[in-house]
Amino acid sequence: MRFKTGYIRTIDGITMNKIIPILFGSLVCTGYANAADNGEFLIMEDDVDIIRRVPEYSTYNIPKRTSFFTGMEYNETVSDYFARTENIKYVVADGSTRLHDNWRIRYVLSQIQNKSGIEQESSYKKTNFTIAPRYEQWVNPWFSFFAEPVYVHQSDPDAGLTNTEIKLRPGLQFTYGKHGLNTVYTYSMVEKETENENINKEFDTFEVKANYLYRYGSRLNFGFEFTRNGYVDNSDPQFRRRAFAVKPSVRIKHWKGIVTEISTPYNYNEAGVKLSGSETVKINLNNNYPINKNMKLIANFGYSIVKLHEAGIDKETDKNGFNAKLGFNLSF
Repeated sequence: MRFKTGYIRTIDGITMNKIIPILFGSLVCTGYANAADNGEFLIMEDDVDIIRRVPEYSTYNIPKRTSFFTGMEYNETVSDYFARTENIKYVVADGSTRLHDNWRIRYVLSQIQNKSGIEQESSYKKTNFTIAPRYEQWVNPWFSFFAEPVYVHQSDPDAGLTNTEIKLRPGLQFTYGKHGLNTVYTYSMVEKETENENINKEFDTFEVKANYLYRYGSRLNFGFEFTRNGYVDNSDPQFRRRAFAVKPSVRIKHWKGIVTEISTPYNYNEAGVKLSGSETVKINLNNNYPINKNMKLIANFGYSIVKLHEAGIDKETDKNGFNAKLGFNLSF
């Protein structure tokens, strides 16, 4: 397959603008859209920036304070022009614990194993640790906010590479009737310890994210997310970078309480002297199945199509990717 700006992507002869209406239409036709509205948006395991109004309760009718994901993530990229790459992330814990009505602490502990090459002969392991204390407050029934500092540490002993990142993240949340808007600004200060002179060792980045939600009913929600990010200082052409992404999505609650999200993100990025980069179209199918009040099965799958470009001109190079996430969300 080939993609050029202004053209419609095709997958095995089926255009993307045919796939999305079919998927969305099939969900609406199930009849769940007409269910009574309970006034709550559908929340999934990876909604880390959504401030919840009412705490969830465990099997023993005790307010839950801790919720985290444990499992693995898999990503594979193939191309006619590059060797296959494979990433496996083992997630020990990715979640948060509430310490007070207004305070909670987020944390991530994981390890990534990367393999590449024709025979997968090249490999490395990277350990990731994140901790972030967060203050969040409901000002009134329609407005809430949060603020958090974030510390991220990544280490690759085999390559002698260490990344340290400090982030400042304020967020605002607005809810009015069936409408919800969540906005987050992230300012990051990154420091890399490496002997590679071609790598920018210290730089600052920013990210602005806005996520709009529309609650059609208690079993059907629609969403649209916009993200803009890049380097704060783009004065050096060698290290400049900018990117944006959009993600339309639909969520439905159906058989046995399963919440399913179908999304089609589009991402465009460019960097460096020649403004080389890529544009990516993905199809994601994410599922949260509640086994009981304290455990959910997480099963996410995605397929991506990547087109490389340089100085605004498409290269005759494509990459296709597959990703999956499987594990459990534990809460108590």
